[in-house]
Amino acid sequence: MDAPLRLSFTPYLSSYLENTPVINSDGNTSYSNSFSYNVGADVKYGIDERFTLDMTLFPDFGQVQSDNKIKNLSYREVTYDENRPFFKESVELFDKNSLFYSRRIGKIPSGFFSIEGELKEGESITDNPSKVKLLHALKLSGRTDDGMGIGLFNAITDNTYATIEDAKGNKRRVLTEPLTNFSVMVFDQQLKNNSRVYLINTNVTRDKRYSDSNVTGSGFSLSNKKNTFEVGAEGAVSQRFTKIDGEPTRNYNNVVGYKYSVFAKKVGGLFEYAAYRTTYDNNYYTSDLGYQAINNRTVYEFQIQHNVHKPWRKIRNSYNNIGYTYATHFITGKPVINEYYSNFFITFLDYNSIFFGGGSTPGTSYDYFEPRVEGRYNKSIKYYYSYVGLSTDYRKKLAVDLNLNISNFIGQFVSEGFNANLTVRYRVNDKLSFRAISFFNTDPYNLGFADIDAADNVIYGLRKVHTYENSLSVKYNFKNDMFITLNARHYWSTALYRKYLTLLQNGEYEPNYIYDGNNNFNYNAFNIDFIYSWQFSPGSNLSVAYKNAIEADEPGILKRPTYQKNLSDVLSDPQTNSISIKVLYYLDYLWIRKNLRMK
Repeated sequence: MDAPLRLSFTPYLSSYLENTPVINSDGNTSYSNSFSYNVGADVKYGIDERFTLDMTLFPDFGQVQSDNKIKNLSYREVTYDENRPFFKESVELFDKNSLFYSRRIGKIPSGFFSIEGELKEGESITDNPSKVKLLHALKLSGRTDDGMGIGLFNAITDNTYATIEDAKGNKRRVLTEPLTNFSVMVFDQQLKNNSRVYLINTNVTRDKRYSDSNVTGSGFSLSNKKNTFEVGAEGAVSQRFTKIDGEPTRNYNNVVGYKYSVFAKKVGGLFEYAAYRTTYDNNYYTSDLGYQAINNRTVYEFQIQHNVHKPWRKIRNSYNNIGYTYATHFITGKPVINEYYSNFFITFLDYNSIFFGGGSTPGTSYDYFEPRVEGRYNKSIKYYYSYVGLSTDYRKKLAVDLNLNISNFIGQFVSEGFNANLTVRYRVNDKLSFRAISFFNTDPYNLGFADIDAADNVIYGLRKVHTYENSLSVKYNFKNDMFITLNARHYWSTALYRKYLTLLQNGEYEPNYIYDGNNNFNYNAFNIDFIYSWQFSPGSNLSVAYKNAIEADEPGILKRPTYQKNLSDVLSDPQTNSISIKVLYYLDYLWIRKNLRMK
């Protein structure tokens, strides 16, 4: 008997009323109101019992939870959770070799922050979209009867323009992100004994002679019959095509890079151990569609873990490991990572848990990325860190997680850094629950890149950094198909630079008494997301969302106000407020056909 056709169509209609701040040519802030609406649809088609095709046309993700933005002082990229439903569902097959990071699609336009450099005298920016518009996306995924997993993904984002206006009211548009096509193809073959082999390809093609990229990766893992020992390897080759100035459109530079890794590990039982080796050459690049790869290094890691899977005396289970990571620069061979670490996690019979651990860098290492200049490096200062925490029984109405950390340099700039993270969960009843998170960090001697001066000297700063983060989440279920959620978060980070240093050619530092830059900052991010959701029919939903967003990055701030004074000032800063309504209606092909026959 043939399986029934699985075909559904979910159109949606949404509308937005938004009040946004506008910086006038005189530097003052005014507010403008705008109204917009969106129409689109999702389609789900079951090709057979094994494969499903999902498509979205002109999707609207304006009601998803806001990102938890932070102040980033390092060269490492900050990644955010994926909250968009289409990119969260049925994407496990595409998670290979860190080559697919869905937040690249619909990201901040690459020219968003540089648009001010396009201004001429008397001009001002009247519109500068902070997100690229997604036109459509599709994904096909499933697994054949013989264990072959197949995944195909494609998405197209639209041209994004900023609008600039002069004193006479004349407007012009500047392209900040071109029309772009993203595609992913995956084949994943299951073998005996939980072994597998896979092949993945990702491709990004841009219009307007912008750079393109292509990455191909493959890997395998092999296990013995008892699944107690596993070996494997994976690798990838990246290609980045960049235009050659003055050359015809078809002429591009093709920069090729590669990565490979091998591992062996014993899994299961009382003791586990593992060894890894990974090499990234200096041209390996995956950031157009994958996660950022810190390239130009070879990494070795060794780890031993002790597990308690069954109750023993007062312990329900326990997972503890010690390890060592050592990495060398791909070209020079100098050490770039040299760290010992240990982690211990114990859950008792009453479901309360404790955890603790730490690590240290016993030898000299070299950082080739922090100077932000090709070929330069700094000698990293030795340090240690340690942490301890507890987690109470989640089955109870009140549950608490507490984590305390302390760290310090060894040898110079000695002063303990400290942070604490407290999470409180309280379930009042089956309808109402709360979660509150409070985080504090103080780093009295934070050393890192600050600037490059007029003489091309790399300037480092020794800064005192304080960070606070407080958030509250509330959920109330009126009934099974109706609920409200509230998410509020305030993040505050401030830095006071104690002194400036010049990075020398040998990686050492010397005091700089003539640099007169001011890199102090006072950064705030404040968000409120309030959403009412009603599932009025199976698969159909009405949602109303209110959002408030404030982001204030104030350079040059010399003094830290109190937390209360800072929060009061932030709430009076320019802010974006929006109210949106979204209705989506689920239409099933079989239901429609049945009702048409009845009529």
